[in-house]
Amino acid sequence: MKRSRWKLSYIHSGLLKKRTAFSVKAINFTGFRSSTIPVIYIGRRGYIYNGRWSQTIVFEADSLGHKIGEYSITKKFDTQLRQKRKTKRRTKKK
Repeated sequence: MKRSRWKLSYIHSGLLKKRTAFSVKAINFTGFRSSTIPVIYIGRRGYIYNGRWSQTIVFEADSLGHKIGEYSITKKFDTQLRQKRKTKRRTKKK
């Protein structure tokens, strides 16, 4: 469900405070995953922790208005594991 228009987009107050620290090469965005990406961060690089390691993200103009947490992949997609499960199921049915 979308957020109401009268509420505007959600941006964490700590995220706006970090904009003054542009001398740092990359910013840690882990605590701000629910915030939308503001205009001032376009072209900047940052890190998001996905539960196992930190991923490097570069925000582009296309990412404006999306949530920061959308860019950290938390699930592991293993196609070989899925294929093994399918073959085991087929052999058991016969």
